[in-house]
Amino acid sequence: MLKRLMQGAAVSGLATGVVIGALAGELRFAVLRLGPVLGAILLGGAAMAATDGAMTWLSVSDPSGPDAAAWASDAVPHLAFGAVTYGSLAAMSRRGQVRIPR
Repeated sequence: MLKRLMQGAAVSGLATGVVIGALAGELRFAVLRLGPVLGAILLGGAAMAATDGAMTWLSVSDPSGPDAAAWASDAVPHLAFGAVTYGSLAAMSRRGQVRIPR
């Protein structure tokens, strides 16, 4: 049972990343205006909120339980996701010569 639960969590996390990335692509002009630091934090925070929210809603996890070290170990990969997603959006926008409206 635990193995299936862990597999479901992994698939759920991948699906969340795809959805957040797709939304970021649709809203790329707004996301890119934020800059690399704030944009990465926003994207990573959105991914973390979506995954933690889903786990709480499904009663798989209680986010109020973990200590600061557990939160930090969860935040680091989500911030890395945000940085990579922001960098990908920026690179694709430069490559296609898409101008970001100011």
